[in-house]
Amino acid sequence: MKKIVKKNQIVIGALAVLLAVAGYINFGGNQLNLSNSDSIGKATGSEAAFAESEYDVAAGEITMDEMGEEEHIELNSDEDSIGQAVLASTDSTGVSMVNVKLSREQTRSKAKEYYLEIMNSDGMDEASVASATDAYMKMTENMELETEAETVLMAKGFSNVMVTINDSSVDVLIGKESLTEEEKAQIEDVVVRKTGCTIDMLTISLAK
Repeated sequence: MKKIVKKNQIVIGALAVLLAVAGYINFGGNQLNLSNSDSIGKATGSEAAFAESEYDVAAGEITMDEMGEEEHIELNSDEDSIGQAVLASTDSTGVSMVNVKLSREQTRSKAKEYYLEIMNSDGMDEASVASATDAYMKMTENMELETEAETVLMAKGFSNVMVTINDSSVDVLIGKESLTEEEKAQIEDVVVRKTGCTIDMLTISLAK
């Protein structure tokens, strides 16, 4: 039983990681520091991979068959940028806003299915059910906050926009070649208010 519980916890954790890397939009490029000078904190870039996984759920036991790395796009950070949301100038060749959104939603839809299987399984241990329930609720909450932020930004004229909430960061993808100081300030204000993140957690990327 302990072995099965451990496997369940590993799979739930793996799903959380999968959602984070699939939701985190990383583009290679030069970052420009455009935030208010009185902000405090540090904006950083990271490496992430889009991955797909397959799981078996049977008789209360879940095992991981595969978690493979499919795509790896790196965002280079400016270590000297302190306390500011980062605006990343990107080369998004081969990566469209529609495809990125579709990939995110497909990954989350699959994760929801697995969480629900765990939650509704008669043979699943209580700890795994609790972990899956918490993860499911957190994912649902993040999706609602993302939608709220995107709706307000679209109302302000940003027609192509995607907000992705991760554990320690919030990424905003804007379908424009450039932003004015006023536009950038609008984005910061909306996302911080709607998601509850701090300014140092925010990264703004431009998809040309």
